[in-house]
Amino acid sequence: MKVLNSIRTNNFSDEHVMEKISAMCTGASTELSNYKGITYGLYHEYESDYKGDYTLCVAIEELFRMIQNLRFLKLILKMNKAFFIHGMKFGIKKRKAI
Repeated sequence: MKVLNSIRTNNFSDEHVMEKISAMCTGASTELSNYKGITYGLYHEYESDYKGDYTLCVAIEELFRMIQNLRFLKLILKMNKAFFIHGMKFGIKKRKAI
């Protein structure tokens, strides 16, 4: 998981809880604009029970990004191999038989 943005808040004692959540989501939205994987909203680091402070974050799966990068690398390798084979095809001189 990669955390894009997080806040620490409390639903009962933080009068700006909704503004904080909205700002957190807005901050993460730029990185999410081209992301096609799974996005998570995680509540964690609870101080006590549901009335205590907690951390809320927006996170994405890094595995998806790794797969995207591997697909791109595979494409580059295919293109490089095609170029290499193409270069070899025209770069080899035929020898005459003795």
